[in-house]
Amino acid sequence: MDITRQKKFEQETHVLAERRREFLEMQREFISMVSHEFRTPLTTIQGAQFLLQKLFKQAVGLSRPVLESGEKWLGLQDSALATLNKLVDQVLMLNRIEHMTGEASLDRLSPKEVISETVARFNDSMDNPRVELRNEVPPGFLASMDPGLVKAAAENLISNGLKYSGLEKPVRVRVYAEKGGWAVDVADSGRGIPPADQASLFRPFFRAGNVGTVPGTGLGLAIVQRAVSFHGGRVAFESKEALGTTFTLHFPGVAHPPRDEEALLGRVPLLGRETDRG
Repeated sequence: MDITRQKKFEQETHVLAERRREFLEMQREFISMVSHEFRTPLTTIQGAQFLLQKLFKQAVGLSRPVLESGEKWLGLQDSALATLNKLVDQVLMLNRIEHMTGEASLDRLSPKEVISETVARFNDSMDNPRVELRNEVPPGFLASMDPGLVKAAAENLISNGLKYSGLEKPVRVRVYAEKGGWAVDVADSGRGIPPADQASLFRPFFRAGNVGTVPGTGLGLAIVQRAVSFHGGRVAFESKEALGTTFTLHFPGVAHPPRDEEALLGRVPLLGRETDRG
């Protein structure tokens, strides 16, 4: 390739890179704007829902069929509002991870403490705690991490394990040190993931074919994969239908967030095709 053609190629590559950077920035701003705009009507609807429930409980002279019907429909609205709120939260989280490079808050922290806090939040919210934690991290072991992203990854896996397992079945979490870093396993005894669905598991909005009527957004595992990849780690999993699933998140001891050019060339936009599966 002569010098003139090489310069032309470099210029075209630079122009394409700039256009993609502009596109990703527009996408980030659009998704953020739309998600935030959902907040106002959602807050209004939640306020109206609260008042309706309060008025309904205080109402006198209503027949039993009317009470039962009203409770049913208000319950359905509560469930739908919870799903919408979670969807907005997860879209904003995924959008944040997709476009953050040097803005991460990396601290030297104990993996045991970060994961323990996550497990405690689940168990404290349940009458019969179902999340079991096994700590194998040596005393004094620290690793660099963005604690918000690590917690988000663990929370999504634990939440999935609880949702797709029977009410009496536990979700087992193990955190441990390994060569070059640390890892956390999240294992359940739920319905498992069909083999045909496993290749698409980390694609945004994808849900496995056997989820049935269990509510979900299809964004949880995409957040998990991005949060781990942001640190320079990887995700592995084993699953058998009707027997359960174990996810393992491998984190390096020293996180390696992507630089701007790495994010541009190697990371996947929220609405794009999945290319890095960990």
